[in-house]
Amino acid sequence: MTGRELAAAEKSRNPSYKDDLSFNVRFNQWTLKTIGTWPRSLNHTFLETIQHVTLNLLCYGLLAFILIPCSMFIVLEIKDFYNQLKLGSALSFFMMAVMKYCVFIAREADIRRCVKLIENDWKNVRYEEDREIMLKNASFSRRLIVICGAFMYGGVIFYYIALPLTRAKIVEEGGNLTYRRLVYPFPKVLLDARHSPINEIFYTIQLFSGFVAHNITVAACGLAALLAMHACGQLQVLMSWLEKLVNGRENDDESLDQRLANISSKVMTQYTFFDNSSENYLSIV
Repeated sequence: MTGRELAAAEKSRNPSYKDDLSFNVRFNQWTLKTIGTWPRSLNHTFLETIQHVTLNLLCYGLLAFILIPCSMFIVLEIKDFYNQLKLGSALSFFMMAVMKYCVFIAREADIRRCVKLIENDWKNVRYEEDREIMLKNASFSRRLIVICGAFMYGGVIFYYIALPLTRAKIVEEGGNLTYRRLVYPFPKVLLDARHSPINEIFYTIQLFSGFVAHNITVAACGLAALLAMHACGQLQVLMSWLEKLVNGRENDDESLDQRLANISSKVMTQYTFFDNSSENYLSIV
């Protein structure tokens, strides 16, 4: 353990705060790191910046691969308004994903600040009862992320894998051309995607594009769940402190003035967290 880590451990009232914090934000890290939107540390290296920016550009490219060709297909090749509306409604999901992704990138500093506040709350856990309250809310947050992920990733498996592969192949040009229909149409003015291996390559790219779009939704819902449930946990901790303000706790030698000062400090800390988290919540959701 380095000197800095040792000093942090000595200042922390909760010796297992790192494990608790990891338990609290692990699923959020997985979903956000996958798309390059987990906030970097302030002392990140140049290599980390290159990796971060490269992943951002790759995700933007995958989303654009669906949005731009499909928009051209709607304008140039679909004449029926009903079919235009049907494909346009499917594209609206990708448009929302792009907007959420832009917010993730623009709000990196705010998200980092919220995670830091959550880390400080875990560091400053005073009583085992408070820790149990926070762990209970963290567990509920994780369950919400799992449920959201099950629906969204299940949609990827069904819509991008099961459905295209179970459809019959299309035969054209007197049997000389056989291909699978892409998940999203590609305009012929750019490239004829019916021929192999273009058809297989475009299908694979669309599969990754769908995964990125759905993962952005899971990440947004997961971040909202993290912030909301942590706020609920801190309110429950504060209520617990208020209930024990007058009589105190067993084996606790703090005076009434000290307990009142602790509650006032807790209120100010949580006001800061609520202020930061509400802005991020409204921006993303």
